[in-house]
Amino acid sequence: MFQKAHALPLVATLLFLGVGISEKAWSQGFESIDIGRGPITVEVSDTYTPTQPSPLVILLHGRAWDGASMENYFSLSSEANQRGYVYCYPDGLATFTGVRYWNATNACCCQGFPFTTCEDDVAYLSLLISSLQSNYNIDSSRVHIVGHSNGGFMAHRMACERPDLLTSIVSVSGMTWSDPANCTPNESVPVLQIHGTIDPVIFYGGGILGAGIYPSAQETCETWADINGCNPSPQIMAPIDISASISGAETEVLRWDSACSNSASVELWSISLSGHLPNFNSNFATGVFDHMENSAFTPENFIRGDANEDLSINLADAVQTLQYLFGGQAISCLESANANSDASLDLSDAVYLLLHLFSSGAAPGAPHPACGAAPVSIGCISGSCP
Repeated sequence: MFQKAHALPLVATLLFLGVGISEKAWSQGFESIDIGRGPITVEVSDTYTPTQPSPLVILLHGRAWDGASMENYFSLSSEANQRGYVYCYPDGLATFTGVRYWNATNACCCQGFPFTTCEDDVAYLSLLISSLQSNYNIDSSRVHIVGHSNGGFMAHRMACERPDLLTSIVSVSGMTWSDPANCTPNESVPVLQIHGTIDPVIFYGGGILGAGIYPSAQETCETWADINGCNPSPQIMAPIDISASISGAETEVLRWDSACSNSASVELWSISLSGHLPNFNSNFATGVFDHMENSAFTPENFIRGDANEDLSINLADAVQTLQYLFGGQAISCLESANANSDASLDLSDAVYLLLHLFSSGAAPGAPHPACGAAPVSIGCISGSCP
């Protein structure tokens, strides 16, 4: 919800006098955040600026792994940096023997496992997301979780219980609940399920683990397709190549994307002759990020910064914003006038536009992840307009 706010008159005065307003420079680096269980590594893209919302991706490790080793395996860091993401990989709790885990479903990996204390990891990860949003300028419409094995189970549980926090999830070798009654989100969530067909740990066809049963990879996707209101018959897509161990396009793709609520599609990537730890090639990270960036809802069209909706960004848009703030003139698409993407409509949006138009300031951000990180243009008219 937007709130009218009055920015400090000093901002307008400085602009009128021709005094430049600069942004803090930011360099890519490894930072940390601690929300009660010890430090969590946070990688901040070298394109990050505090005035521009950035997408967030959280990587959840499998049982007996930790965040750093999971990143070493998946190697998402470079892709996250290039695409402007804030990226972190937290650690689950550890048993006294040092085995880390997440309390996901009854099958994995707390109930029925030795030396575990089944803490509320949904609350912990929810707190992590809110803390990252407090410390960084995070785009709340672009928050994703990627998980492997136990981390994949945990990604599914987060989507079941906190869909309001997430844009999409990606699960590699980890399933959802076997009982659909345990997963009743009030919002649809795009899901990408990736699984090796000969996984000897978490069976592709489902199985029993811990204190419960887990469904097959396809049943997991069918559950989410039903939750998201999709047509139950998936499309068979062209196979893709994400394995470095098998030549050619070894991965079969099924996609549920017809009639889905809020365009929340579901995909299953089945890696032929691959086990629990697929040997991914560089296409894997690219494909995962492409899926995440194309997963949000785009029901209507607008250009951020185009307050008068004439399909161009110019001085008239700054004037329109000022007339809305101080003259009572209506704006039909408030999000289009939110030039600086800060979730409020105030004088700073008009200032932002003027700096862009006359002082080499940054362009208004893309209205939707599908537009990518490039400045918005007439060729990228998409996004929702509240």
